[in-house]
Amino acid sequence: MELNVIDDKSAQQPAFQVSYRYPGEARDKASRESAARQREWTQKQEQARVQKSLVAAQVPRNWDYWMRGNASSIAPDFAYDDGRFTFLGFSPQKDIPSVFRYLDGKEQVVNSSVQKKGNFTVLVIQETATHLVLRSGYAVIGLENRGFGKVQAADGSTVSPQVERVEK
Repeated sequence: MELNVIDDKSAQQPAFQVSYRYPGEARDKASRESAARQREWTQKQEQARVQKSLVAAQVPRNWDYWMRGNASSIAPDFAYDDGRFTFLGFSPQKDIPSVFRYLDGKEQVVNSSVQKKGNFTVLVIQETATHLVLRSGYAVIGLENRGFGKVQAADGSTVSPQVERVEK
């Protein structure tokens, strides 16, 4: 506490201010802030762990793919699967073809998405199959998965046992 004496002739007006500090409130506020920082750190650690598990789950496990056809403009530079999804990599000079599953003499559309990995555009086919057909205009390539069934993915709705799917 500070106390200054001012005489009657001073230009300053006397003013008083009283401040109360309750130690419990300060302690509670610090505790809440610390808990919030701890929750945020824990969430970031969990997100990093899940991301690491997802990346590790996409490790190539089957490279035994064979290609037929001579349409080099749509031929993948690499093909592999992780037991759940099939990955076809294309260099920047190549066209990205449409992909079909070949089953019982018929071609069937498959679900796919595109990712960028390094210098390659990777076509991610959301399944594995014994035979795939790639088409772009008149260009056709046949892919045979000779390692089909040798690599088993764990049953579940995620690509990693470390990741749990929660539906809300």
